[in-house]
Amino acid sequence: MRPTGPTTAHPSPFQGKTAFYFGSFNPIHLGHAWIARTAMVQFALDRVLFVPAAQPPNRAESADLLPGSLRYACVEVAIRPYAGLAVTDLELQRPGPSYTADSLESLLGVPLASLPEGSVPFIAGADTLYTLPSWKRAAELVRVCHFLQAPRPTHRPTAIGSVALASGETPLATTLLEMPPQGVSSTWIRRQIGVRPELAKLWLPEGVFEQVAPTLAPSYS
Repeated sequence: MRPTGPTTAHPSPFQGKTAFYFGSFNPIHLGHAWIARTAMVQFALDRVLFVPAAQPPNRAESADLLPGSLRYACVEVAIRPYAGLAVTDLELQRPGPSYTADSLESLLGVPLASLPEGSVPFIAGADTLYTLPSWKRAAELVRVCHFLQAPRPTHRPTAIGSVALASGETPLATTLLEMPPQGVSSTWIRRQIGVRPELAKLWLPEGVFEQVAPTLAPSYS
């Protein structure tokens, strides 16, 4: 995978558009909210749409996945204070694994094949993009999406510029979000909330701890 530096365009080519933010949000934390709000400002977006997955096909920790209805409720609570942030339960209403390409087509209402190259703003962490070659219909996603990359401390401070698809090394349309690397993770929060809930609570948007505590820290609630 080839790294590339920040390539922010001014004015934003996505002004007034919706960016899509797929993930398990297991649970949503402050890092997710900061990433979405940074994308809103940096690209003059009209909206960021969170798309919680019902059953992420690439997640090894599926056994630790909180119920979809709970994760959806947590996203609703977390984004309530912020204009322009929204959430859909599209994937939660579908049986079986959640596939991003299929869901994106449903949300856009048109086949991906009909869309121009790099026309769909898509928020993702650098760590997520490393798994992109294993996604269903990965080549279609690479063609139509412009990836708004959230920097992660475990990766280079530059955007991933290409991925190795079956057809070979393929460049990405991408821009690095102008924000500090985000090290907090939902995995860390789930572990902490059972043993040090007061610490985990610091990294959750207001109201989310109260949603997840009965499940992850029943003794605290």
